[in-house]
Amino acid sequence: MNGKLFDKFFYFRDLEQIHFGNNFISNELPASIGSLSHLTTLDLSGNKFVGTIPASWGSLTNLQRLILRDNTELTGTVPEALELLDHIRFDIDGTQLEKTVVGQGGSSGNSGQAPYAASKSEYGAASTYPHQNRRVTGVSRSLYHSNL
Repeated sequence: MNGKLFDKFFYFRDLEQIHFGNNFISNELPASIGSLSHLTTLDLSGNKFVGTIPASWGSLTNLQRLILRDNTELTGTVPEALELLDHIRFDIDGTQLEKTVVGQGGSSGNSGQAPYAASKSEYGAASTYPHQNRRVTGVSRSLYHSNL
């Protein structure tokens, strides 16, 4: 899949997981993702996103996994509200993102040091994931060539 993600995720307010990893999606991260209050997993890894994480993502209080690794043009800081959540795991290796709250909140395995260039997350077996009934997936490495 390539192109840009539209910034109208608020239409999908019950989404629990988004998996758009390893595609050729570009542009800035959609701010409207911050309106998805049920979101637990957000995987936008291995794309061509640029800019910063929108401040609106700080309202994703149910988020458990934020996976942005291998988006080399992502810069700035992780929203402080996300970093203060004890249950969130970050995987932002291969970005230029920096941490604002050192030693608190979720950890990516780098002991609270910024930037996250050397951070890694270990996910465990797929069978350890809780059942999710609302999921956008199955588009990785597809031949879809349009804006979503």
